[in-house]
Amino acid sequence: MISFDTKQIIKKLAQKTNNEICGFVTANNVYPCVNKSDNPQNHFLISPVDYLKVNNKEKIQFVYHSHPKNPEFSEFDKISLYNLKLRGLVYCKETDSFNYFLPESYNNKYIGRKFEIGISDCLTLITDYYKNELNIILPQINRNENWYEKNPNLVNENIPSFLDKIVLKNAQKHDIILFDMFNNNNPNHFGIYLGDELILHHPRHKLSTIEILTEKHKEKIPYVLHANYGTNE
Repeated sequence: MISFDTKQIIKKLAQKTNNEICGFVTANNVYPCVNKSDNPQNHFLISPVDYLKVNNKEKIQFVYHSHPKNPEFSEFDKISLYNLKLRGLVYCKETDSFNYFLPESYNNKYIGRKFEIGISDCLTLITDYYKNELNIILPQINRNENWYEKNPNLVNENIPSFLDKIVLKNAQKHDIILFDMFNNNNPNHFGIYLGDELILHHPRHKLSTIEILTEKHKEKIPYVLHANYGTNE
C-alpha cells in the first residue's frame, strides 16, 4: 500500500528523535508535520492548519506517525482516524515494522453512544464495560437529570466493597476514574482508564469517546477505583 521509498523516508525521520513523528502521505510526497502534543514521546497531534495546507495541495492517502516500541495503533489513534475518516500508518522503531489502519474496518461498541441520563451516560458506559470486559457486575444507581442536586453524595454512598480507592498515579488499565467537576469532594462523572494516559468516558450531552488524560482532567480527579477481581459477590 505504501512504496519502499516512502517507508524509508518515514524510518529516517523517526530515527532522528525520541518523540513520535507525524505527518501525511500523498500519492507523490511525504509531508512531515510538527508534533503538537503536550506529551510527544507518547502521543502525536497534528495542527489543523497543517492538515489544510496539505489537503489543499494533494489528496491525503495516509496519516503517519511512529511508536518507540508498540507496533499497534492505540485506541486513541484509532478513534481519531475513524472520526477523520483517514487511513493510518504507524512505524514501530523497536520492531522496524509498519502497520496500517483502515477506518472502514473499525468497530468499538463503547464509542459514539448518544447521551441520555440513566440510559446511556457515563455510569452506563462503565457498567457495560466492566460486565463485558471483566465479567464484573457493578451496582445500579438510580438517577435522573437532577440527581446531583438532590444528593451530591450519591456516588460515594454507592461504592461497592470490592472497589478500592487508590490515587491516580497508581491507576492501572480498567480502573474507574472519578471526576469531581464542581470541586466539592463529591464525584459526579466516571471514566475508564485504558492505560497510556487514555480514558474512555461519556461526557454529558456528548458522544462517548476516548481522550488523552490531560492535566485539566487530572485536576478534577479525587481518586480512582481499583477492582479486587473475583470478589464482587
